[in-house]
Amino acid sequence: MQNTMNLLLILPILIPMLTAILLVFFRYALRIQRLVSLIGAGALLGSSIALVMDVYQNGIQAAQMGNWPAPYGITLVADLFGGVMVLLTG
Repeated sequence: MQNTMNLLLILPILIPMLTAILLVFFRYALRIQRLVSLIGAGALLGSSIALVMDVYQNGIQAAQMGNWPAPYGITLVADLFGGVMVLLTG
């Protein structure tokens, strides 16, 4: 469950970033941009729902990015309120 937890914590950051990168490549193809945006929004919604369900079932989730200690590294934390806010934003 540890790998799934880390993946669910980072997906709400990665999905919009990768969607934006893809949209830059298709800047002159409006139909493809709409399709990529729709797929990105659906993926964000799905990952947000999975994150909220994981937090609801297993409690607060936290992960250190890059294996750096807390004062120097980035800690991603998801509690129920944060998960619901990510879900509403997506």
